[in-house]
Amino acid sequence: MLGTSFIPQHSDARVLEQVIYKWRNTRATMTSVLANSYRLLARDGRGITRQMIQRDVEKLFQCNFEKWVSPHAKVLQSG
Repeated sequence: MLGTSFIPQHSDARVLEQVIYKWRNTRATMTSVLANSYRLLARDGRGITRQMIQRDVEKLFQCNFEKWVSPHAKVLQSG
């Protein structure tokens, strides 16, 4: 398992229409995967809170990407 250290994406989406379609599909897939992961954690006795879920979703769909592009943005701005 990768945990929350990756950026969910379809690297083969080349045009806007593909990106939109694949983004919808990715969100649906990630919903099922995350729900199952939290269900298994809860079954094993781990307390799951709304804040934990929100933190993980923000990492997956926002923070990891921002962290990844931040060094690149600084290079582009100074160039």
